[in-house]
Amino acid sequence: MSKPRRGISERNSKEQRERIENLRPYRYKRGQSGNPAGRPPVKGLLLALKAAVSQTLKDGRTVEQAVADELVYQALKGRRRLQAISELFDRLEGKARMQLDLNDVTRELEGKTDAELLFYAEKGSWPTN
Repeated sequence: MSKPRRGISERNSKEQRERIENLRPYRYKRGQSGNPAGRPPVKGLLLALKAAVSQTLKDGRTVEQAVADELVYQALKGRRRLQAISELFDRLEGKARMQLDLNDVTRELEGKTDAELLFYAEKGSWPTN
C-alpha cells in the first residue's frame, strides 16, 4: 500500500498562503470601491435607435424623416388624428404641466366631531346644522 501524499498538499497550501500574504498590500481598503467611477454609462438601446433612424431609405429620406412625415399624415388624414395631433404638440411644444390643487385636509377636519366625520364618510358631504 502506498502512503498518502501529504507533502504536495502541504506545499500547495503553503504556496497559497504566501500568495495571499504577498497580495495583502494591494487589497482594497474597507469602504474603498474597486471601481470608483462605476459602470460606464452605455446607452445601448438609445445608440441603436439613433443609428436605425439615421439610415437612408430607397427614396432618399432618412427613417427619422419618414416617421415624422407619417405622424403629420396621421394628424391630417389618419384614423387616430387626435392622438397624432397630441403627439405632435407634445413633441413641438412640450407636454403640458399638470397643476394640482392640494387643499390642506387637516385644516378642514380640525374641530369636527366624530359624528360629523362618520356622517361625511357615509354620505360624502358634511351635515347641515
